[in-house]
Amino acid sequence: AVVSTQSTGVVFFEIGGCFGRFHAARMYSIYLGEGDTPEWFTTAEILVRKATRVGREMMKPGVRVAEVDKAMRDIIALYPYPHKQSERSGYSIGIGFYTDWSNPEFFMHPTSEGSFQENMTIHLIPWIQLPGKGAIGFSDTVLVTEHGGESLFEGDNYEQRSYK
Repeated sequence: AVVSTQSTGVVFFEIGGCFGRFHAARMYSIYLGEGDTPEWFTTAEILVRKATRVGREMMKPGVRVAEVDKAMRDIIALYPYPHKQSERSGYSIGIGFYTDWSNPEFFMHPTSEGSFQENMTIHLIPWIQLPGKGAIGFSDTVLVTEHGGESLFEGDNYEQRSYK
């Protein structure tokens, strides 16, 4: 997590957990400030959560990785303000060694040539980088099943939430 001395702005977290060398990760962003959350943040949150949900639903054995990446990027591209998308929309995660929980042999990006296989574990990371504001990301670690990606986290917490 990045900690700032500012009293308002985006705080971006990427947290990993490990049990018996099996890793799962999650990124989450919050906006700190008085009054209503700015529209540029809530719009980004809605699109990133939608891209994560759509990607998770599409992740079935045999589906091409580039197809899922494109669907997620097409959603993020709807963001109406200047931004940069992440270079990859996901990567394999699971059994790992200190200090990196990702598997560099499987990245989701526009030129990915592979297909999803049952029981793959993927960290979906469709985040938006906003110049001068920070990163807005809401990720999920999912298991590929014949019915789509199944979140490794309890509960369906991918709907937008506002807290006052």
